[in-house]
Amino acid sequence: MADKTKGRQQPSANVFLIKGELSKVAYQVKSLSRDQGRSKVLGNELPKIKKLCKQANESGNNISAAVDNEWLKEHSVGLIKISFTGTKDACDEFIRDLPVEPSSVLRVGKKNIEVVYVINRCSTALRNKIITELSAQFDNATVSALSHYLLPAFHNHRKKGFKVKQISSSTDELKSFDFISQFDLDIWPKPKPLVEAGNKVMKYQKEFLPILASRFILDGACSIGCVPDYIAIPFVTLVASLMGHKIHSQPTPDESFIVAPIIWGMVIGEPGTKKSPASSLVLDLLKEPIDEYEKDFNSAKKKHKSKDKVHDVQLKLVTEQVKCLIEEANNVKAPKSQRRLFRQAERLFQEILEDKFELVKKRLITSDVTFASLHKMLRDNPNGLLLYVDEIIGLLSKVHRKGNEELKAYLLQCFNGFGVFEVDRATTEHQSSQDAILSVFGTIQPDKLRPFIEKVIEGKEENDGFFNRFNLITAPELPSLSDIEYKPMDAKVHAKVQSFIISLCEHEFFNHDDIKKRVVTFSYDAEELYLSWWRNFQKKVENSDSDSFKSHCRKYQSLVPKLALINQVISSYSPSKDEFNPFDEVEIRCVEQAIAFTEYLESHARKLFDPLVNITLVDAQRVSELLHTITGSFVRRDICQRNLSGIRRDSERAQAALDLLEKHYWIKKSRHSRKTQHYVVNPQLSD
Repeated sequence: MADKTKGRQQPSANVFLIKGELSKVAYQVKSLSRDQGRSKVLGNELPKIKKLCKQANESGNNISAAVDNEWLKEHSVGLIKISFTGTKDACDEFIRDLPVEPSSVLRVGKKNIEVVYVINRCSTALRNKIITELSAQFDNATVSALSHYLLPAFHNHRKKGFKVKQISSSTDELKSFDFISQFDLDIWPKPKPLVEAGNKVMKYQKEFLPILASRFILDGACSIGCVPDYIAIPFVTLVASLMGHKIHSQPTPDESFIVAPIIWGMVIGEPGTKKSPASSLVLDLLKEPIDEYEKDFNSAKKKHKSKDKVHDVQLKLVTEQVKCLIEEANNVKAPKSQRRLFRQAERLFQEILEDKFELVKKRLITSDVTFASLHKMLRDNPNGLLLYVDEIIGLLSKVHRKGNEELKAYLLQCFNGFGVFEVDRATTEHQSSQDAILSVFGTIQPDKLRPFIEKVIEGKEENDGFFNRFNLITAPELPSLSDIEYKPMDAKVHAKVQSFIISLCEHEFFNHDDIKKRVVTFSYDAEELYLSWWRNFQKKVENSDSDSFKSHCRKYQSLVPKLALINQVISSYSPSKDEFNPFDEVEIRCVEQAIAFTEYLESHARKLFDPLVNITLVDAQRVSELLHTITGSFVRRDICQRNLSGIRRDSERAQAALDLLEKHYWIKKSRHSRKTQHYVVNPQLSD
């Protein structure tokens, strides 16, 4: 009987393919016909593989798939083959002793096996290093690189006359560092900075705010050389502080749900990332109106000086008259006449004291306050102020310090915007602050904030929601210096925004004295969009494992109406007329922008309040400071015995820190221990 395989090209024993890039294509051969292989493919490269298979089979290669050297380089995939010769038992023992499950094992003849590893994230240079290290480990095997990887297209190779048989395969993704670590090879990648740990955050987009604001923010970022986030947060906070009690929003039919545009913002960044220049660019917009208010105050003060002198003279004269009336009353025996004279003296004093006029200086911004000074400023400026603190960790520490409970309570009241704050002292008269309103902005370095955040996440900080009121909090990822585009600020854009700020300082949206009547509602479409968003947002947030993150995001119910109203006010300004066009409702596009902005803020908050990122990151940084003192290998117990701050003897926290350090190539696991896991330190840390 003729051999049915006669005339067919026999595949070479040292050339085979099992699978392609595992992150995109993972497939196993289910059944193979004599003429053409059929594969079940998981991924998005099925058409490409089918075409390649068809071309190869038409050429008589009888394969199911193939890749070449160029494809391997393009996808950073390294193919490594370990060839071993021995008896069947020796071959089986060799396979069992391998610390990493092979991608494929093929038996070539009776005494030869070919072990193939498909390694992802593996450059050609790294592949060559791995081959060198493996060659030193295996005295009885040959390690080499593969430029092709082919699979014969017949189901039963032995019956069809082939000497190559696949005896096992794996579709698990194998990464280069995992491979190196499990084989305990002396190859170390460069340690990655620990600050790279954590969830990815969204970048600022121009669609978050109206065109006028976004152009100013993006132009300003290019002129300074910083990320636009550093300008967007203080700008929104500044606009909110100038709107104050001039206008409010009502996002739902519930008339009791009135939202004042109060924003507390915070920018987190490393030193030298130009947080302060970005803040100064925004705050300098207040310089012109502040100078004007200062000039008006000084002018009024000069005019008032003469009035003060006249008043002082009048007071002296009245005092003499009152003395005479009191002496006369003391000499009169009739009680009725005495009471009349005393009442006359009281009226004289009352009239002169009521005539006393106290000048009030209009304020827009303050930086360092006590409770008494802030209470007085907000009584004198009922539309509110902006509290700007360059290093806001000072304010956070101050309000949580014993003795400043009153300041903290007042700030919490100011975030609400409505209500009465009564002050009674034994040494001073009763003072009342009605509907005080205050926006807050500051910058901070991550190292200074992290210990505070750690307390918030662990619930060690007082649960009063003070930190959660910083809705506009951002910690943007910084681009490389080569990606920063420097260009000067467009003078016309700056002039338009400057005019907007000046106009907003003086503009009144309503004539009502009752601030609770200064309200604009959402349009029907805007209201429906807002309610739908809030329902879905609540469900998403409540699925989070972080209680601190959930507490923070619950404040977003009022944040979206605030941002939407701010967008509406900015959009209503006409630079050509230098005036605000009237509006009686918040439009849907402004709510859409606000929701998009909130999604951006949510991504930053999720990273900030994620306990896995923050607490573990702090612990990993503390452990990293000990690594230079360790020689040889170490175990988790060695870390716990150091009694580090935060970790103490908590083995779970210590393990989480070690896992993060391993992920960033600071340490790796050692194979030489069976019962207790040992680690070794990356030698590059000591360079």
